[in-house]
Amino acid sequence: MQLHSEIVLYIVLGLFAFILNLPVIFTVLFNSQLRLQKEFVIIAGLCITDSINGFIFFLIGVYRWRVVVEAKEIQLTSRWFCLTTIPQMTSVAIDQAFAWMLLVITLDRLFAVCSPVHYFKQTGSYAWKCHLGVLAQSILCLGFAFVFTKDYTYPEVSPLCYTSDSVDPKLYRVLEIMRMATVALSVVLYVPIGWNLSHISQNKNLGTDVNRRYKQLKNMTVTIALCTATSVILVLIPDIAVSFKLFNLKAYSSYFFSVTILKSSINVLIYVIRNPLIYRKLLDFIFRFQRKPSVQPTSSHFTIVHNSPAHPRGSLKTP
Repeated sequence: MQLHSEIVLYIVLGLFAFILNLPVIFTVLFNSQLRLQKEFVIIAGLCITDSINGFIFFLIGVYRWRVVVEAKEIQLTSRWFCLTTIPQMTSVAIDQAFAWMLLVITLDRLFAVCSPVHYFKQTGSYAWKCHLGVLAQSILCLGFAFVFTKDYTYPEVSPLCYTSDSVDPKLYRVLEIMRMATVALSVVLYVPIGWNLSHISQNKNLGTDVNRRYKQLKNMTVTIALCTATSVILVLIPDIAVSFKLFNLKAYSSYFFSVTILKSSINVLIYVIRNPLIYRKLLDFIFRFQRKPSVQPTSSHFTIVHNSPAHPRGSLKTP
């Protein structure tokens, strides 16, 4: 019964997170006003990561449902087989991607508050470079997983293919600690970020344009801070509880992992609520497909009047 409820949570919560993030992604990428601003490109990157994460949870749920339906859950398979399945292969990469994405955007906030003048000069390409860095790191971790797991071809793990059963045990431990460390470091970095942000706010005579930019900087920083808080509650704390076997919670690890997908749904709501421009453009994007183009009535019927004094031969009169 526990396994069935876990599978349902993976499918439902994963699909919900995947769908919920898509409108924001499309709104930013297909709106020139938003996609040219690095702050919104960063938000789009976060939503892309969360959307992929949700879709992976959905795929894992579907895969495990098929295993249960075929009554294969009591059999054994190899770690290599699990790693080479699409859901687990992408899961290994995305597990690191979202943690490193959080660290990268936290470093972005540190850069913004420590050197605001230089930060404001950055363009949208700067944000895309940050995302590409996270992508490269995720691919690198996946490459290490293949290298260290290639010899694990003998049956020893459940065909349900949990992430811990999909890679070399020692490497999984390293990746597990790395994810917790990156999230924890993101939290610690908010000490200097908060200090610098308060220091900037003390300068009252900054000018209208600078004050506007400061408000943007503060809004984005608080937004990312809230997302970091959700990661601490829904990712870091469950990871610590499961990894270090606190309070005998190891048996409920799948439930904890399904809770982490809630982060992807909560964060997208934070992005929209705290950014009125995204909210307005999102509504425009959604209702654009519901608007019917107005069609001007035209008439193709003409009356031909012959030999009329008011209407010379060959003239046309529209009825």
